[in-house]
Amino acid sequence: MKRIIFRGIWLIVIVLVCGGAWLGWRAMTGYVDIGHRCVIDISGSIAGTSDDEIRSILKKIKSNDPAGYVLVCEQIDHIRQAHCPVFDETLSVNTMQWSSTGCYLRGSHMVYLPPQHSSIGVSAQSLAAALVYYAGESRDFWQGVSK
Repeated sequence: MKRIIFRGIWLIVIVLVCGGAWLGWRAMTGYVDIGHRCVIDISGSIAGTSDDEIRSILKKIKSNDPAGYVLVCEQIDHIRQAHCPVFDETLSVNTMQWSSTGCYLRGSHMVYLPPQHSSIGVSAQSLAAALVYYAGESRDFWQGVSK
C-alpha cells in the first residue's frame, strides 16, 4: 500500500514539474494568462517589435476591453510579427483581411502584425484594436458568418 502511495506522489511531482516547465517555456516564447486560459504564441521579428511590446498590448486589451480580451484569447493562438504574406501564390485575395495594422488569414487563428510598427506610424492602441477586430473576424469565420 505504501508503495502505491509513494508512486502516486512521485507521479504527481513529475506532472507538476513538467507542467511548470511547459508553462515557463510558453511564458518565455509567448503570452500566458492562466486565469483566463489564454495562451498565445508570439513570433518576434529580429529587428522589430519586441515580444514584450506585444505582451503589453495584450495586457492593455485585458484592462481596457475585457470582452475583447476574452475574444482574443479564444480566437487567436499565434501572433506573428511579420509583413502580411500577400505575395504568397497559394493565398487568394479573398482569404486575407489586411491593413497597415496587420492582417488575419481566414481559416486560421493567426494574426500578422507589422514589424517595427512605431516606425511606420502605427500606435499600440491601433494594434490593440486590430487584434480585437481580427479575433472577431476569426470567430465569424469559424461560426460560418459570411461577409
